[in-house]
Amino acid sequence: MKKVLVLLVIIAAGVAGWFLGRGGKVAQEAGGARKIAFYQSPMHPWIKSDKPGNCTICGMTLTPVYEGEKGFDVAGNMVTLSSNAINVINVQTELAEKRPLERTLEVAGRMEANPTQSRVLSAYIDGRIEKLFVNFNGAEVKAGEPLAIIYSPGLLTAQRELLTALAQTNLASSPQLAHEHQRIIEGASQRLRRLGLSEEQVEEIKKSGAATNFTTQIVAPISGTVIKRDVFEGQYVKEGDRMFELIDLSQMWFVFDVYEQDLPAVLLGQTVEVTSGALPGKKFEGPITFIEPTLNEATRSARVRVELQNPVIDGRRQLYNGLFASGRIQSRTDAVLTVSRSAVIEPGDAPRVYIDKGEGAFEQRVVKLGRRSGDRIEILEGVEVGEKVVVNGSLLIDSQAQLNLAVAGSPAPHDDSTHQHAPVTNDQQQAAVDVKAADLEPFFKVVHELGQALASDDVKTYNERAANLPVPSIPRIAALAAELKKEPAAALDAARVEFLPLSQAVAETAQTLRKRGEEIPVKIYKCPMFPRPGKDAFWVQATGPLRNPFYGSEMLECGTEVK
Repeated sequence: MKKVLVLLVIIAAGVAGWFLGRGGKVAQEAGGARKIAFYQSPMHPWIKSDKPGNCTICGMTLTPVYEGEKGFDVAGNMVTLSSNAINVINVQTELAEKRPLERTLEVAGRMEANPTQSRVLSAYIDGRIEKLFVNFNGAEVKAGEPLAIIYSPGLLTAQRELLTALAQTNLASSPQLAHEHQRIIEGASQRLRRLGLSEEQVEEIKKSGAATNFTTQIVAPISGTVIKRDVFEGQYVKEGDRMFELIDLSQMWFVFDVYEQDLPAVLLGQTVEVTSGALPGKKFEGPITFIEPTLNEATRSARVRVELQNPVIDGRRQLYNGLFASGRIQSRTDAVLTVSRSAVIEPGDAPRVYIDKGEGAFEQRVVKLGRRSGDRIEILEGVEVGEKVVVNGSLLIDSQAQLNLAVAGSPAPHDDSTHQHAPVTNDQQQAAVDVKAADLEPFFKVVHELGQALASDDVKTYNERAANLPVPSIPRIAALAAELKKEPAAALDAARVEFLPLSQAVAETAQTLRKRGEEIPVKIYKCPMFPRPGKDAFWVQATGPLRNPFYGSEMLECGTEVK
């Protein structure tokens, strides 16, 4: 009986073991069906590999990510390159640091006479020019020197009016009349002074009691240069007629225009060094005394004025009125955060730089720019002091980022929002850098034919070309090409939507090759209307003219070539 029980236990154990083994085998087979897509660092998710290993930054063991899994999130602004790729594109970096912005602003302008030191002399009274002391333009005169003598009978009449007022002594009998009498005398004297007589001449008339002076002198009110003489000896003039124009040229204005983007470098009181081709070897310096507060709408510039002393050397003024000249303005700011201009990419939407995060990882940063000076540019936001900024190779890194974005963000056929593209690994990025334009020439040719078929509204030819589409050596484009070949497009609109992701990626690759200096066998075009206005769609053509594959006959010539 015991033997039977033992035998039953053994049989039961065997059956249980068989079931357990069978279940384990099934579980193992089920587990074996899962395929590892890539390995990824959980601490530094941009570090990926096709093989197991350790993170090159922190040393942690890379975690397997299976097909169908998203993996760890990677910032969309991160680009990773292998060490070979970094050497190929010659990536160079520098530290973002604070330093003063020094700038030399070159300006061009002209000399102008100081209008506040200009005088126009007119005739005080009707009469005749009896004598001229200045007979030519350009004569230098001093304040108080006579310029001309004018004869006028009206002057004699004014003298007699003064003498008549003085002779009315009977008006002094009462205080009120005496005051009025004095006022009349003062008025007559004032009129003589206004007619050009000096105070001494008026007093002489009062003392002598004789009105014999028929002439008056026109004297220079300031020291300067006679730039206009409008009268001649013997000429009759009326009151108010223009006779002379004088200007003091001992001080000149250097006037120039400054464009609005350069105005922050121009400050009141700054010293400007002025030179002119008409005066070789000579330099003049003066302060900025005025900056016009309004901009010229046509030129978007403001006028700036510098005051310069104009010495007399060898008997003549050095600076001529109207002389063209050049100026140099040296400006220096306080220490601000700056980077090299070559580090900043300005595509028109938002300026950006790339930060070296180490181990082949580069982070894209959108920055806010400030002032510019020579080869430096101020960074207001987006970069911290001490960060390593890419100054050489940033354009190629940016092209790689755009290619990654095209793969990760391009819409799938039929706008299937649930479709997931394969992650871009280091090997895939390396392929994009190492590929040659000559290797892609057959592939470019077929892509050109696909686009031309769509431009002709020919979905049948498009499907035939798509079925024979070669697979290039760039994994990200190969994946898009493979999707395109899976099944023919059912309609023309669907074909155009399916063609967009591949077309975008191919155009970006062509642009990368072009920026790298290679001769590409295609032209690059863009349409600003597909899939909606304001959203650019790119494509390539082996030859012109432009034929839009996304609209065909509806808008065949819509688009522009990307240079």
